Amino acid sequence: MVSVENFTGLLREQILENAREVEELSRLPLPPASFFRQFLKRTISAIGARCGTVWLCDAKGRLQKCVTVGMSQADVADASESVSQNETLLTTILSSGEARCLPGDDAENPFAELLYLSPLHVGENCVGVVQILQGRGATPNARQGQLQFLEQMAGFASQFLSRTESLAADSTLKQDFWADLSELTLRLQSSLAFKTVALTAVNDGRMLLNCDRISIARTRGRKTVIEAISGQDRVNRRANLVRTMSALAAQVIPAGETVVFGGRSDDLPPQMKEPLAEFIAESGSRMVMLVPLHATQQNGQTTDDEPGLHGADKRERPWGCLILEQVADAELRPELEQQAHALSDHVAAALTNAPITNVSFCYRSGRCSAAAASGSMVVSC
Repeated sequence: MVSVENFTGLLREQILENAREVEELSRLPLPPASFFRQFLKRTISAIGARCGTVWLCDAKGRLQKCVTVGMSQADVADASESVSQNETLLTTILSSGEARCLPGDDAENPFAELLYLSPLHVGENCVGVVQILQGRGATPNARQGQLQFLEQMAGFASQFLSRTESLAADSTLKQDFWADLSELTLRLQSSLAFKTVALTAVNDGRMLLNCDRISIARTRGRKTVIEAISGQDRVNRRANLVRTMSALAAQVIPAGETVVFGGRSDDLPPQMKEPLAEFIAESGSRMVMLVPLHATQQNGQTTDDEPGLHGADKRERPWGCLILEQVADAELRPELEQQAHALSDHVAAALTNAPITNVSFCYRSGRCSAAAASGSMVVSC
């Protein structure tokens, strides 16, 4: 025979197991209906309730039934007679943002049994309501405990809704990024003046990538120069910021690899650490990313992996780099590196086609000669 203590312990373990399962489900990329169906089943089971419903706001802010579990035809008939009263109650919960427990004889309760309600949040906004019919009596202490449990479960459900909304927003942002990048590419191609293209790249690129500053560095013979800085019409080459930026770029460009600093430089090659430290001290940036710019040879052919993309499939030695900075945040956004590489490819292609007055440049040798490039950048191999 199971003792009262053992029975209580088993019941508590079952409740905790249901809570853990809901927490795990909240991390999965499930459709809302699938998640809330499992959510209700476990919540109802944990507190010994009879049935429940999840209501979610639609695009116009109106509550709509998402999922119902355990509701009988009799419940539906009873509810239909008190639809207006139930809508008023749900709206009250949505407005107040507070969980409530209503006895069966409460004037606000459209059902003749114990009723629990808890709001669902995304950020500071209430976006739904969980409604649970207990179906049997409960002591005041039991009611308080069950309401607290429901609030905890609603918290997991709110986390699920927040993640779902965040994923949807990320998807929209990604679509917007590629559309904006296409428009930026057209603007880069609208001019053949090197300075104009470079300024367009850094100023519009900063807005596209949502970072604090973007600069373009380029090797010129044995020197590395900063050609453009977002927010500046001209580059003051004597400024400490520009000099330290040039020194850092001079170490990064020959390697041809993307370098990212977010607070720790342990993994960086020794020759980069000192110039990076000097640049960070001068700029105050907490995150720095340097993305190489490569010259490309167009072969007029379409690659099998990227149908419709002509040329730009054979890279030469890197001749420059994009320098991205974040001042307030050291954390690298998950999508930033991929987006920066996409931008760098288009910037490199546009600058390759832009003439540099009085300079012809060989990407392979990294040397310049005194000549007037009247057409595009001279690429001698």
